[in-house]
Amino acid sequence: MSRHTLQRRLSDEGTTFQKQLNHARELLAKHYLSAAALDTGEIAYLLGYLELSSFLRASASWRGRSLPEWRKGHAE
Repeated sequence: MSRHTLQRRLSDEGTTFQKQLNHARELLAKHYLSAAALDTGEIAYLLGYLELSSFLRASASWRGRSLPEWRKGHAE
């Protein structure tokens, strides 16, 4: 499928490639954080983030709080 065809089909569905990528990353991040004993840097790498800070910002936007705060509350 060409790039333009993909863009058109996603647009017809009311979404974009970036939105779908972010959603997939969010779902995988939740899985990795809940089910695996991976450190934050490893999770960021697995999700395709080039820098840890980018992953930390994204995860904060998904949860409404920082990753360390989320992990602390989730562990209790």
